This record gives sequence, C-alpha cells and structure tokens, in this order.
Amino acid sequence: MTTVLPKELSGFTRAQFGDLLFEQKLRLSESLTAGQNIDLEREFKAFRNQIFVEEDFREMIVIMEDHISFDEAWSTFRKKYPVLCIIFGELASVFPGTSRVESGFSIIGFEKDDYRAALTNFSLEGILQSMQFKLLHQVKALIR
Repeated sequence: MTTVLPKELSGFTRAQFGDLLFEQKLRLSESLTAGQNIDLEREFKAFRNQIFVEEDFREMIVIMEDHISFDEAWSTFRKKYPVLCIIFGELASVFPGTSRVESGFSIIGFEKDDYRAALTNFSLEGILQSMQFKLLHQVKALIR
C-alpha cells in the first residue's frame, strides 16, 4: 500500500479492500477490536456507496490534491468514518522505489551514502520506518 488518502481509497473495489485486510490482518489485529473489524467493513461499504450516490462527495474526493497531509485529507471524514481513518493511519507507511520515498528521505534529512547504496529496498524501508517512528505515533494519536 503506497498511499492512504481518501482519493486512493475511492478507487478500491471490495475485493481489493478485502485483499488489503487479509494482507495486513496481523498488523491490524494489534489495534482493532473484533467490533471495529465489523465496523471497518461497514464503513468501507458506506464510503463507496456515498461516492456513487452523492455527486458532491465524489467531486470533493476527485479534486483532493495528492500532496496534502494525512490529517488534512482525512479531517473531513474522521467523524463519519473513524475506523477507516484508524486503519489507514496504521498503514501510513511508504514503500521503497517510489518518489514518495525520495521525498520522505529528503524531509528527514537522510542521504544514501556508499555503505547504504548496497542495502536492499527492504532494508532501506526499515531504516525509513525507524526514522518515522515518532511521526507515525503522532498520526496515531491524531486519529484516536
């Protein structure tokens, strides 16, 4: 998962969302209760339905800019879809090989020196996530 904004979620099918939940089952089980898991599926269904039924809602999501922050993107939806906000806050991680990784490295002042050039993408992802640990906890605090 490379992005967590409502705009990207709007393109998910029910099957893709189910696949994501299956892939991240262990990771999400640490933060979601059984009741929240049921609410999550209900919220996703309601979110997708709102996109199809309400033109204003659909247009608001379509015009949402890609470079806004997680908090800005989800602030409008946090009250109506709190569990969706939680899950995508939990999955707010960046994967190697994308321009977002380069941006993330730049923001945290990370440079890929000669030693790190030999590391695999998986190792670099671990370094980036370790450096983002405090930031991710701040995001988690915002959504709770």
